[in-house]
Amino acid sequence: MTPAPEAKTTPETEWTPEAVREFWGRRQPIDDPWASIAVSAGVLVTFGLLVVMYDLVIGHPGQARWQARAVTGATLGLVTAAGSLTTWWSWRQRDVSVAARAAVVLVAVHLAIAVSAWGLWAVLGDYFRYDGTALPLIDEMPVAEITLALALTLMLIVLGTGAPRRGTAPRWLAGVVVYALAFLLLLAVWTPLVIPDLGMPFIVDPRATLLAMAPSVVIPPAIYALVPTLLVVLRPAWIGWVWPLVVAATGMLFVAAIGARSHPQPEQLLAHGNFVPLLVGTAVFAAAAIALLAFAHARALLASRDDAARPAPWVQRGLVVPVYGDEVAQLIVDGYLGGMRTQVDAFTLRTARGDHLIVAAGARLVAPVPAWTMTARAGERRPILRAGDEVIVSGFVESGGDGPFRAGALPIAGDAGLVVTVPRRGHETISRDVLLLVWRSCVVFVAVVLLAALPGLVGAAP
Repeated sequence: MTPAPEAKTTPETEWTPEAVREFWGRRQPIDDPWASIAVSAGVLVTFGLLVVMYDLVIGHPGQARWQARAVTGATLGLVTAAGSLTTWWSWRQRDVSVAARAAVVLVAVHLAIAVSAWGLWAVLGDYFRYDGTALPLIDEMPVAEITLALALTLMLIVLGTGAPRRGTAPRWLAGVVVYALAFLLLLAVWTPLVIPDLGMPFIVDPRATLLAMAPSVVIPPAIYALVPTLLVVLRPAWIGWVWPLVVAATGMLFVAAIGARSHPQPEQLLAHGNFVPLLVGTAVFAAAAIALLAFAHARALLASRDDAARPAPWVQRGLVVPVYGDEVAQLIVDGYLGGMRTQVDAFTLRTARGDHLIVAAGARLVAPVPAWTMTARAGERRPILRAGDEVIVSGFVESGGDGPFRAGALPIAGDAGLVVTVPRRGHETISRDVLLLVWRSCVVFVAVVLLAALPGLVGAAP
């Protein structure tokens, strides 16, 4: 067994190379170029959505003008409040890139826009003029109610699930976010491909034609969306080599969808318009799932903090003594959808009393998220725990031995497993970790919404 190292302490006035890199990395975060492009385009599209909503409301007839003004004021107030609160929360984390913070703000703003649009339809829906015979599914599919019911159900499940001690949200919740985003994009590119030249059957009975077409429009994207979801939940290590294949297949569908929408027939435009509310509802559900993912991360981190504050023997503090080498744990970044995971090797915890407690491989690790993860590539891994680092290990119980030596028996790992917690420094707050854990999902949301809108915009003019 290697000798126990001394604690690594660095005086505040001593600027080691690691301290210098940490100092500048915390104050000059680097933006991911793809995130910057997606967020910049998302800001323009979001502004366009607000302008379109404003034009729709202002264009109402005179008898609805007072309702229109009330809805306009409520919409602007809700969007401004959501954007301001999220900006205030995210902009305090100054070592997080601007693109990451802006992506989180955009998701909050889009949620506010969706709620406002629902209120707009509830108040002024009777004044909208559209051909109900050609667009029957808009009235027959209660997309808003279904979306709200699904979001509330997911919220109740999250609230009913106990906060895990491992410091992160449950993996299945990240899978829900991935599934919603994948289904949104696939539905957007698949719908133009399966809507044929409808001709006379649609003109005679559009409702029956659309209902017969709905399974072929919805079911294939719902099945194909399981591929990235299962990768993220069950095999995140496979994402690095499977994901290019998924992106290539989706890209080919996207190009084909753009081609199919380049010269559409009027009946095809009307048929596509019937499925637009389903796209909008999926986008709203995805944004709500991301918000619940952020909440679950925060609750799990708080639960880990409380778990690490319990008295002994449950909690033991000390220094890391590795069994082999110098590195004990690594942080692995699985890309934009896969998130992050840790890999912990076996080590010995040397406490202040001189006890050496065994921590088996596979223990769960709760550590502040490093700033380097903002520009990490899929599959990149770096050490996060080394020999001599101070940690808090929770989950020990009394050995329970009998006899005269019971008082001197060392604690052992309990049935709940061990959790290794790395102490936080001043700027490494839980809010910062939540932001670093969800910003990638927010960037993917912005990019998917932009891509999903393109096939519908191509050839949309009558």
